[in-house]
This record gives sequence, C-alpha cells and structure tokens, in this order.
Amino acid sequence: MLYPSADSPWPEQFDKQPLEAEFADVAFVRPSNGDALRRFLLGKWRVRRVTQYEMGGISGRFEGEAEFAEVPIVGEFADGRSLVRYTESGEFRPSGDQLPSSSGGSLTTRNQLVYDFSNWERVDVYYDDPSTERGPEADLTDLRFLHSLRPETMELTDHPDGPDVYQGKFDIDAAHAFLTTWAVSGPRQSGNILAMLTRQDPSSSTEVLDVEAS
Repeated sequence: MLYPSADSPWPEQFDKQPLEAEFADVAFVRPSNGDALRRFLLGKWRVRRVTQYEMGGISGRFEGEAEFAEVPIVGEFADGRSLVRYTESGEFRPSGDQLPSSSGGSLTTRNQLVYDFSNWERVDVYYDDPSTERGPEADLTDLRFLHSLRPETMELTDHPDGPDVYQGKFDIDAAHAFLTTWAVSGPRQSGNILAMLTRQDPSSSTEVLDVEAS
C-alpha cells in the first residue's frame, strides 16, 4: 500500500511494506481489544504525518516525537478507569506558500490527547489542551470528546465536527509501527491525513510479544 512520504519531496510516495519486513522476526499478534491495544501503544514513538487538503485545511508534512503514557485519574470517573495520555511535539512544514514569511516556513506544534481504555470494545479519545496548566492526573470532565476507536475493527468513529464527516482507521501490521488515516469531507473541509508512527526503542517494549488476540 502506497502513501505520500513525509521524508521525500512532495508528493512522492512511500510503502509501508519495508517497515513490516523490518519487524517481521518479532513475535506479534495484532491487538483486537482495548487492553491489548493499550499495551501495544505504550512508549515513545517517532511521528511522520502528511496532510493533503483540497479545501479548508493546510497541506504539508509534520515530523516529531510522541509518547503514550499511563496517567492517574481523579474526579468522579476514578473508579475502574484506565487512561493513557498521548503527547506529541514537532515541526510542521506546509507545502507551497501557505504561511506568513515571518514563520520561517515551519511551525512548532504540540498536541495532547487522553485515551480511555476502560471499555475493551470501545476506546474513547479526548482532547487535552497542551496549553492548559495541569498536573499528571486526568479528569475527563475537563476534556473535550473527540472520537471513539473500535479495537475489533480499528475504525475511528463518532467524530463530531458540525457538517463535516470524518472517517478514520488504525492500521497495525507490525510489532513496532502503525499508521493512522483520516478522510474528511463536507462543506467546510475536504482532504486526507496520514500518520506513520515507529517505536523509538523497540528493545524497550516487551508487551508486543504476548499481546492476546482476544
């Protein structure tokens, strides 16, 4: 399967098959429930993302680092919750001339999400504003719901954004790498977003060796 490359000149393509071949000797079972997916994601990742918009967005390439880390829980949802915070930072470089010249052609960006793995059949994802002063805990009442992820199908669903429709998916075919894809269509936005994440230190993760299939 071919995708636009974050490392090659726009809009050349890369193939995910070399990544699958690189990790082919690592024992791996694709996660199929929330707990297995949580254990797969934990750790630090390299992120490359490509955005291609026909309308309503900025096309370009992002490269940075991210981490999935377990967090303590406070508030009314403390009992029985299993939360993981995703933090991401890096540089976004638009294609063409889409930013003011004062930006230097790139933007430093940060993103922060909280994944609720309490339900094995559905993972709810919340936006956690990285500019907000917070402790290490997570209180879901302070966060904005974004979408859900169905571990059985790896489809991203229930993304409310007015009249625009989002369709997304996790693509996990290797022990230490995965893709996420989004397609958006509507009166305000039309485009595609692809992200490839590769584990920074595969030797530090052992969970992929005993991921349960059910």
